[in-house]
Amino acid sequence: MKRLFLPLIFIVVLTAVAGFSWWNTNSKPVSQETTSKRFVIPKGRSASEIGEMLYREGLVKNALTFKFYVQVTGQAEKIQAGEYTLSSNLTLVDVIDKLTSGPEELWVT
Repeated sequence: MKRLFLPLIFIVVLTAVAGFSWWNTNSKPVSQETTSKRFVIPKGRSASEIGEMLYREGLVKNALTFKFYVQVTGQAEKIQAGEYTLSSNLTLVDVIDKLTSGPEELWVT
């Protein structure tokens, strides 16, 4: 039993350190560029699709990190379709805060 305990503790600690490192790296701003970009979320997009769109626009470092965070924190349902102004110097949490606070322009059809 003791033979398995130390390797198991090592694996758990290693996994935790790797997870923290992954999160820390991918939640930082993409750049220090302060130029704002217009970002549009079409109606019906999933958190995964929004993450991919943010990644392609250079607004987040990793689409999977975005999806993981909004799903775990329950914020995926709070993101509304519409137009937002975002910058690549925002952290992942800052981007999500802007997306969950509502669009600058809300479209009514």
